[in-house]
Amino acid sequence: LELIGARNPIVIAQGAKDGRKVVPNDAAHDPESNLTMITGANSGGKSTYMRTIGLMQYLAQQGMPVVAKSAKVSSVDHLLTHFVSPDDLTKGDGLYQSELKRMAAIFECATPYSIIIVDEPCLGTSPDESEHQSQTILDACNQLGAAVYFTTHYHNLANYVEQFSSAKNLQVERIPDKGSTHRIIYGKAGKSYADDVARKTGVTKEALEKKILARAKKDNYAHLLRTSRSSRR
Repeated sequence: LELIGARNPIVIAQGAKDGRKVVPNDAAHDPESNLTMITGANSGGKSTYMRTIGLMQYLAQQGMPVVAKSAKVSSVDHLLTHFVSPDDLTKGDGLYQSELKRMAAIFECATPYSIIIVDEPCLGTSPDESEHQSQTILDACNQLGAAVYFTTHYHNLANYVEQFSSAKNLQVERIPDKGSTHRIIYGKAGKSYADDVARKTGVTKEALEKKILARAKKDNYAHLLRTSRSSRR
């Protein structure tokens, strides 16, 4: 696969409504460079980037136009994806068990001629266990040799895949004081900038205290509030 200036048509349609600029990105894999690890800022476009790759592959195999400046696409036997989803209450599965079942199903049918897209797996357990299980999945991906795109906020995994000769690291470009450009470039991200997202969404200590106090004063229960003793930001 080689995509130059690929854009997601769903994002294009949404951008036409709200005026957002759609950032084109390149993507490529081949038998010698088939495992791609993507790290970087929250809300930086990692998941959208992988969805774009999957969608371009699907459109090409259906004989439909590919939304890119240029594209070279080989047929694959399976396009397999893992994206974050809620617990499946109908089956009694928690988040982690549901995630692992999806990964197991992927490896039951994946071949070296498949594309596997994995978005932040193993979130439903502790960080240490999640990172360890992610390494297990990456080991399996490397053994299989399929084309793999893998996002994570565990930045140690970017170092882990460097042991594989066929792996490369990509990251979301970030400009100081301006944030993410939604452009995917080579390299490893050192952090996910979660605090920036928290500030934008109003989930900081100060912002939450302000919301609580405002509602308490409005509904006359300020006397019931406890004094905050935490100095953590």
